[in-house]
Amino acid sequence: MTKLDFQLSDQETEILSLAAAIEGVSISDFVVSAALGKANEALDPNSATRIKSEDVPAIAEAVFEPNSISPEIIQTMKELQTFEGKFSL
Repeated sequence: MTKLDFQLSDQETEILSLAAAIEGVSISDFVVSAALGKANEALDPNSATRIKSEDVPAIAEAVFEPNSISPEIIQTMKELQTFEGKFSL
């Protein structure tokens, strides 16, 4: 078992304490549950795809001008490909 040590502001402690009390659990259990939920969401291959801000213009171009897919958008799609065959380029 690993012990984690956090430093929280008084306001953060108050918010977590109140939320834990509403849920009927300890602050530790509340924080662990929330952290594990967020971690599982981040690790879920079916969750939302994150893109780099510099790729947004190329994606927008592909959406609004589908007949002119740039090399940048093709590269981005390849990088985002999670499952084999999801994009066919």
